[in-house]
Amino acid sequence: MEKEFLEGDFFEFRARPNVGIIPVTNVGRPLAFKAVERRYGARLKAHVGVINGAVEKWIYYPKTAYDAIGRGMLACAEKDALFMARLEREGKEKARKLLSFCSRELVPGKLRGASGKKLRSLYRKYLGLYEDFGLVVVPPMLCLSQELEARLMGELRAKAGGGVNEAFALLSTALEDSFSARQEKGLAALASEAMENRGLREAFLGEKGGALVQKLRESFPAFHSRLEKCSDEFGWIPFNYVGPETWGAGHFAGEISDIVRRGAVKKFLPARVVKKRQDALARRLGLDKETRRLFTALQKTITITDYKKEICTKSHVFLQRALFPRISEETGIPARLLTVALPEEVEKALAGGKPPSLKELERRSTACVAFGGEKITVLSGERAEPYIRLFFAEGAAGGEVRGVCASVGKTTGAVRVILHPRDVGKIRAGEILVATMTTPDFVPAMKKAAAIVTDEGGVTCHAAIVSRELGIPCVIGTRSATRAFRDGDIVEVDASNGVVKKFVKKIVKKQG
Repeated sequence: MEKEFLEGDFFEFRARPNVGIIPVTNVGRPLAFKAVERRYGARLKAHVGVINGAVEKWIYYPKTAYDAIGRGMLACAEKDALFMARLEREGKEKARKLLSFCSRELVPGKLRGASGKKLRSLYRKYLGLYEDFGLVVVPPMLCLSQELEARLMGELRAKAGGGVNEAFALLSTALEDSFSARQEKGLAALASEAMENRGLREAFLGEKGGALVQKLRESFPAFHSRLEKCSDEFGWIPFNYVGPETWGAGHFAGEISDIVRRGAVKKFLPARVVKKRQDALARRLGLDKETRRLFTALQKTITITDYKKEICTKSHVFLQRALFPRISEETGIPARLLTVALPEEVEKALAGGKPPSLKELERRSTACVAFGGEKITVLSGERAEPYIRLFFAEGAAGGEVRGVCASVGKTTGAVRVILHPRDVGKIRAGEILVATMTTPDFVPAMKKAAAIVTDEGGVTCHAAIVSRELGIPCVIGTRSATRAFRDGDIVEVDASNGVVKKFVKKIVKKQG
């Protein structure tokens, strides 16, 4: 397998901050399961994670099988008008089982005193439910979306002429709110209430941080209760795979303060208006019923992608904050290194066996390759080097990059390159956010950005979903924007044409 892989039949999906190989590999590896082949006629040999320092890349192998899964799914969608609806229902049922298990079993109080055998059983159960969920939601997120995009862009090129990107962006916009949109609407409702109530308004203008939350708790208990509910519903957003950050009431109070201080609450375009515009455009372009149905299927893949991110991240909070710390106590393996220990290695340690040395786990945490097929295989040290050289070779970076239009528009501004979520606070309002990809913890920066440019991603990626909801230009899949541009570069983002250009002039900060 390794020799074939190195010959080039693979699909490089994305690069992201290093979050280890477990449970990351487990959400992608179902593409290599026989169940996928039974459903769609093909399966991968492996979902591959390649770690190199602070960066991790995800690879799907072989590319020919990846494409075949997409074609098999497209055939299902064309043949069966209810295919996507059933897939969505199945995904929600798998998600319910996963989160129900986590909230019932993976809580610190219940895990206290649990035996190694019990912890082993819980870990195995978690990974099994996680993979079951991935088996349903990952194929449409990755394989079907790519096939639908290629098919529908081809249809539009023949009908929309030079406006193909604008037409595609509108017709593929999902009508269901993403979790980011739900959060924004919840904050807008609370901010409107605060602006209309004199006492609340004065509190938000006069207090900050913990003092503000305390003031709300004491003087406005009903409002504080709704703020806590917002925190419970959306506090998981920045956690991603390994955390440790979650948002509490103080974060959301700060967001509301910013809105109150600006004195304007964002207006949201109702789904019915978007649908009306989509229908009008489809009629004007003369799209047939089948093409319109496939656009609806693409919208569903976007919704499923967003849902997958929400459910997986919520489950990661339980894993990282409850189960991993308890397993660490039982085995002596630091919790942060459990993400690079194979499940069978953890189970062996919990049964009293000898785990991999801490030296080996540390080596994996900075450089390794994980092949996630029916079983997970990890290579580290010299055996990982050919893969690291293959995927982390630096290419030439120039002053212009091209990618895919995710959200239309054109703007000019100063670049802010953010490679890790911990740096989102560095962006200033009106800057151009440039990143390898975005995840939910990038949202605070995305809300300040004038435009978004990413190295990775397709039409169902996080940056595409959020940029459309924010109504800002976005170019995805440039492959090299983070290397082509530096902080302060002045660039023009022509998202409608998928082009980002750097000007010679650069912002010079005033001294003193």
